[in-house]
Amino acid sequence: MPSVPRKALLRHTLNHLLQILDDEVDNCFPEELYIHPPLAEGLKTGSIVKRRDENAFTFVLNPACDLVVRNNGTFKTDRILLAKVDDDSLIGELRGIQNSKNKSERKKIEKCEHHNPESECYKNTLTRQEEALDRSVSGLLRNTHDLYHHWLPKTNFFQGGFLNFRKLNTLSQRGVRRGF
Repeated sequence: MPSVPRKALLRHTLNHLLQILDDEVDNCFPEELYIHPPLAEGLKTGSIVKRRDENAFTFVLNPACDLVVRNNGTFKTDRILLAKVDDDSLIGELRGIQNSKNKSERKKIEKCEHHNPESECYKNTLTRQEEALDRSVSGLLRNTHDLYHHWLPKTNFFQGGFLNFRKLNTLSQRGVRRGF
């Protein structure tokens, strides 16, 4: 029976410990989600990088096997796959969309002769609309609003935002530098 290399045993043990810790966590802090400062200089899957030509952050999506550095200093792949990190203005946009829908619904109610701003029905509509807005925003922050946004929380070393899987791009290795 071949012996298991020490690093493989350590990775196996660490994975088990992480699973145990993940099952017992009640609260999570944003700083737990990022490795800062980075432990290594090279790009890794999940690295957050900043575009040289913009003030925008992107997220590295390449699998780890593509980011292996060869003897000549280049990656195994010739292209880095990136997803754009949208800023928090997405929350404001969602609020604006929801408020437009709410105004339209309120105008319909106001035109009805049986409803007025003091009626119970009108007040219930306002409450329902506020609850819908809260659900929409909290859905964004819980990553349940849609299938292509993933919330990245803000910390003192990263502005946070939303990873947008509909805004993908590839760059040559020379077009990328470390973020933060």
